[in-house]
Amino acid sequence: MRIKLLILLVIFSVALSSCVSDEVNIPDHIIPKDTMVEMLAEIQIMESINEITSNAKKEDFDIKDAYIWELDKYNVSEEKFKESLDFYSSHQNLLEEIYDMVIIRITEIEAAFSSKNQKKVEENSEKYPE
Repeated sequence: MRIKLLILLVIFSVALSSCVSDEVNIPDHIIPKDTMVEMLAEIQIMESINEITSNAKKEDFDIKDAYIWELDKYNVSEEKFKESLDFYSSHQNLLEEIYDMVIIRITEIEAAFSSKNQKKVEENSEKYPE
């Protein structure tokens, strides 16, 4: 889908954007920063899953459906998502802040997942000692 390409374009546009003041008013029709962080973190995780999924399993995981599901989850149209990405990409400081927060969010999700899996391993070890 074009969203993945758009995200890549946004990243490259950061390098080309000029610095702006820290005080930027985000219009009401733009996705709020905290929601954008959650969406971008989840999209990145879905794209990573898509990349590591073997070709045989890709039939079970359609990245286009994942994008649609993500937009529906937040009740955001593709147009509003693109418009919001365009807005944030035109404000380098905001975009950098969002991507810093995305990295933190992905790290939090990974830690929670690892912790949950570790607990399952420990529970199974207690049930089935060697």
